[in-house]
Amino acid sequence: MWLAKFNELCYEVFYKNPLGAQLLAHMENRYFRSPVAFPNKEASWAYFNEGRNELIRSFTAGIQTHIAAHDVKAKAQPIPRRARVKPIPNE
Repeated sequence: MWLAKFNELCYEVFYKNPLGAQLLAHMENRYFRSPVAFPNKEASWAYFNEGRNELIRSFTAGIQTHIAAHDVKAKAQPIPRRARVKPIPNE
């Protein structure tokens, strides 16, 4: 549930907000190409279909990790015994 809300928030911040679009352009220039060394070349993410989405995911991974670490429900729970794979008996 919170992950869907977080994705919706990222969409609002990075795609609908002009400052978010500027931040995204800054991250593209900073982490995916060197405008000084290669001013006329495309960013490396342009060769992939979802490069921009990957950039947003990588940028927000730290925030997601922080939210998950502080969310009580997101803590790892042991797998129930019935869900574990049964060992193959020796023949």
